[in-house]
Amino acid sequence: NNLQLTDDVVAQFKTKYEFTPGTTVNYTREPSASEWGTICLPYVVSTDGDVAYFRLVDPVGNQTLRFERVTEETTTANEPYLIKKGAGEGFVVGTTAVEDFSLGDDEVQSTAEHNTYKLQGVMVSTSVIDGETKTEAKEGYQQAVIDPNAYYFEASSNTFRALNGRFNLKAFRAYLSTTDDTSNARSILGIDISEDGQSTGISFVESEDGKTVDVVFDLNGRRLQEAKKGINIINGKKVIK
Repeated sequence: NNLQLTDDVVAQFKTKYEFTPGTTVNYTREPSASEWGTICLPYVVSTDGDVAYFRLVDPVGNQTLRFERVTEETTTANEPYLIKKGAGEGFVVGTTAVEDFSLGDDEVQSTAEHNTYKLQGVMVSTSVIDGETKTEAKEGYQQAVIDPNAYYFEASSNTFRALNGRFNLKAFRAYLSTTDDTSNARSILGIDISEDGQSTGISFVESEDGKTVDVVFDLNGRRLQEAKKGINIINGKKVIK
């Protein structure tokens, strides 16, 4: 009735365990260098806390992913999110579960899907592999998922970067996938963060030839083809032209 989860503890769930309503559950994540990351939990938590949750919504064009802050009082169980926390700080998120939930399921959890992109959550430590150059999970990881069109979140640059053979996820995290064919897929995808209707965390986008492409918005958060006279938001910074 008092379940305390960490990235290490969840690895002990080799088979599926069911938990009933009334179970107190907390998940503790250790400090990391970045304030951004991903999360996917099997239970509902309050959004009124030190962690801000952002949901994948319609992308801005085919190079930039758009995330909007969750405004509901609670998250949705099994839904993957982009999160923001205090830089360099860990966190604890928990609740007294109001409905059944399970741990140890070796299948990929629920997805948040828009256009050709979807955010995939995992509940156990997972190696995402291309199935050709890499065919097995890294030693110590519980499952391997074959997805040659996958992207991992790189917190240091606030971008999603394409799979290169294999990347590894700890439990309760998420990765990006696309149904776009290889010829149209981008090696790096930028991120547009929308909070209270305003774009606040716009990252750069890099094209396939390695050149940086400016991402331009007006003050209302509308994507522009090029900067206009006045104040623009270019690559996340206010610029006066």
